[in-house]
Amino acid sequence: MLQTVLFYTKASPIDQLNRMLQNDLVALSEELSSQNISFFQLVTTMSQTKRQDIDTVPATSEAHKSQGTQLYNACKESLMDYVKQNSTQYHYCLLITDSKEMISAANLLQIPVVGLTDNLDNIDTLQGTSYVVESMHDIDPQFLKIAFHRARKEPVTIGTTNRLYLRELTLEDIPTLYTMCQSTKIKRFVHDMELPLSSVIELHGAYIRTVYQFYDYGFWGIFLRESNRLIGRCGLQNIIIDSMPEIELGYLLDETYWGYGYAKESIELTLHYAFHYLCLPRVVAVIEPENTNSLNTAQSIGMNYDHDILRDNKVCFLYILTVERFIKTNNKSIY
Repeated sequence: MLQTVLFYTKASPIDQLNRMLQNDLVALSEELSSQNISFFQLVTTMSQTKRQDIDTVPATSEAHKSQGTQLYNACKESLMDYVKQNSTQYHYCLLITDSKEMISAANLLQIPVVGLTDNLDNIDTLQGTSYVVESMHDIDPQFLKIAFHRARKEPVTIGTTNRLYLRELTLEDIPTLYTMCQSTKIKRFVHDMELPLSSVIELHGAYIRTVYQFYDYGFWGIFLRESNRLIGRCGLQNIIIDSMPEIELGYLLDETYWGYGYAKESIELTLHYAFHYLCLPRVVAVIEPENTNSLNTAQSIGMNYDHDILRDNKVCFLYILTVERFIKTNNKSIY
């Protein structure tokens, strides 16, 4: 898990960029601290003058190569010194930087990197990063956790409550999910688990490799915190309704766990992510009229019936929830 966020900029303390960054860094540090993640701003032993000289000499010159090597070594030394002095491990760190030399040093030590630039025309200098952002305003703890786990090819945990958590599915989760979907009470409403298990695993493998990283959302597993047991799935997907793109909320729960409020709990986590992190204005749900459990759940979180639609030649109800109604109905802030 992510324990430490490191920051390094090649800008000098008197640069306007650096002065603007400091307020953002203080705010980010406070947010991270509230989630038990430490924050540290790195410095190097190389003088500011020499660091700035690197950008003023031709990239193909011997002077540029020599100074670049010096800065790379200074960056590597800074990273190694921090880890040693703070008794931490590279495996638990993530770096934010605008320096290609610091990126190279972090890559050597297998530390995930988020690149920072105020000019996307220079993005080629930030190769070796997991993500690139134009402003510290684009960064919050949730984003950094996602970047950290993406770089390590680990499933991302979307959110937690006292009883459960939502996590991206892995191939190891699919057989359990497949088994719970064979229940007659669930199978009639779930149509992506009808193929043989081997085919379902193959399809979900492609889904896991592409959808989560491309969209930063999808269908996630619902897990009990006490036992890490998978008890269902909940999440978001893209659909077209009446020729318009929408984001659909979907959910299913192992029937063994019906009646305990797990469905609503996982949906509220999903909606908080949708409205706060993704900044969606609304989500929809498409529900078959016979699926009374899903209808009741949708209504309990404040979703409103809009109109009938056809899905797979079946008449279904379209329910809609806006961010404003979610806040009003559930008496919760999305921030």
